[in-house]
Amino acid sequence: MGFVAVSREAESRRIGCRNITIAWRGTMSPAEWLEDLQAQLKPLPGAPDDGARVEQGFLSIYTSHSQSSLYTQSSASEQVMSEILRLV
Repeated sequence: MGFVAVSREAESRRIGCRNITIAWRGTMSPAEWLEDLQAQLKPLPGAPDDGARVEQGFLSIYTSHSQSSLYTQSSASEQVMSEILRLV
């Protein structure tokens, strides 16, 4: 569903920081299109209430999980945060 890229170790040492880039793939399945059609904007849970909003369909996909699925036993949010913490 996404991709995490990390700067090379030698480059990180040279510039004094580690660049981590996270990219999400676009909508593909009919179920995702249905989620995306819900155009209502919602605040991101746990974020400061500074007026930033995210589309409800993406938020649902980002935060939902299912024990019966091979790929979503933990949510996309939990998966990406776990990887960022590992990399940092």
